Amino acid sequence: MSTATEKSDLRRKVIPRLLAMEKPVHAHASREICRRLAPLATSGQRVLAFWPLPSEPNISPLLEDWLGNGIIVCLPLIKGHTLEALTVNNFQQLLDSTLGVSTPDPECCEVVAPGSLDLVLVPGLAFSQCGDRLGRGGGYYDRFLGRLPPSTPKVALAFDLQVYPSIPTEAHDLPVGSILTESMRHH
Repeated sequence: MSTATEKSDLRRKVIPRLLAMEKPVHAHASREICRRLAPLATSGQRVLAFWPLPSEPNISPLLEDWLGNGIIVCLPLIKGHTLEALTVNNFQQLLDSTLGVSTPDPECCEVVAPGSLDLVLVPGLAFSQCGDRLGRGGGYYDRFLGRLPPSTPKVALAFDLQVYPSIPTEAHDLPVGSILTESMRHH
C-alpha cells in the first residue's frame, strides 16, 4: 500500500471520529487546550493561529483574549498554493473561504513575513507522538512550515484521539516541534 493511500485511509478514519465527539466532551477538551496554550504567548508577540473548524479544538475564546491583551494574532489566508499570515484586528470581519475556513480579509489585513512570527499554531487531522503531521491534503502548512526559521516554535493543537504512535509520512511532510492536547504536551 502506498503512503498516499495510507494517508487517505487515516483521514477517512479520523474525520468521523472528530465529528462524532459529543459537544460537552469537545467543549471541555477545547477549554483545557486553551488553558495549556494561553501562557505560550505574551503581549507584543506575533502568533499565527487558525480560526477553528467545528471538528478542531475551539481556540476562538483564547484568540479573542490574546487580541485584547496586546498579542498580535495572525490567521492564514491561502493565495494560490501559498499560505500567508495576515494580522487580524477583530474576528467579526472574517470571510468564508472556498475551503470552508474563516479567513482574514486581504483588503484590510496586513501580510506578516514568516520570519517575524514568534509562535505558529498548526491544525491537522492526525499527529504522531514525535511531531509528524497529517493535514487535509493540500500541503499549504507543509510549504509554510518550510519557510519558517528553525527556531520558530511550531505547536500543533489536537485532541488526544488525534495522536498516534506513528503516522504515514512522505518526504514533503514537515513535522511540528510539539503537540498540545487536552491532557498532554508531546515534544
